[in-house]
Amino acid sequence: MLLLGSGLMTPPLVDYLCKFGDTSITVASNLIEDARKVAARHPSHMSAVFLDITDVRELFFIVKTVWNFLSFCYRHG
Repeated sequence: MLLLGSGLMTPPLVDYLCKFGDTSITVASNLIEDARKVAARHPSHMSAVFLDITDVRELFFIVKTVWNFLSFCYRHG
């Protein structure tokens, strides 16, 4: 799952999603330290990356990367 942003509502959301145990979340934010703090809540299920949302190429790259990973997991899961 790709989560854009690491604001105030992010911690409760990731806590809920990670309760299922089969969730992999990438937190993409222009505030990388905030994203890392959120990802540290569930390090086995989460990662953090820097993303300037105005950089369309980088946004597409991250979406494609996460999509390819999820597609691989679905086909081989």
